[in-house]
Amino acid sequence: MFDLILAMSLLVQEQDEASPAQVMRSMEGLLDEVGGVSDDLEADSGPESTARALVRMTEAVFANSPYSVFSMHDREEVIAQATPAMDALMNYSGGTPSDYSLDFAANAFRQSDGETTDAPFCEAGAPQTIIDQPLTDPEGHELTIRICWLGRMDPESGELTGSFLYQLNNGIYYVQYRGGIAGPDEGGIDERLPMIERLIQPLVDHTVIRPASDD
Repeated sequence: MFDLILAMSLLVQEQDEASPAQVMRSMEGLLDEVGGVSDDLEADSGPESTARALVRMTEAVFANSPYSVFSMHDREEVIAQATPAMDALMNYSGGTPSDYSLDFAANAFRQSDGETTDAPFCEAGAPQTIIDQPLTDPEGHELTIRICWLGRMDPESGELTGSFLYQLNNGIYYVQYRGGIAGPDEGGIDERLPMIERLIQPLVDHTVIRPASDD
């Protein structure tokens, strides 16, 4: 059995720029979108509909942000590229048939140097940071991408969680995508991890973060 766990969040780091009323409206918008996505997936949980749900969740985070610098470039192309990876993941027949879940989260926030967050974060030079390099978004803005490995094993149940955190930033504005899969080792978790990477990559490739001066 395949379960998809969707999460979306909006970390507001500077309350002087985002009022409590703005934060409340943002959270209400996100919660409304969660309900809509859940209803749509209940009606159609096929690979394309599920890939579309990931994009829709991401766009909801961007649209409800107090900062107007985030956007998704060519959403239909993102869906077209993500659907084959979702199809491969959902229909992978290797390993022992078992229950497993896909965990996806999108996050957008502003964070100045020296600030901290309670959310998972890819730090430069940290042991779990496996990629740290420059990137250019579809509109030509210069960004940095870091990818962290957050995998772990539950010592009691033996359940594996393979999780990647993709973090894009331009020095002050950040977008994070977390893609993970959890289940017993015999369920083929290791084989499914490359599918997770192929699923998240189209979102990364089409994310736009405009400069701070544009906010």
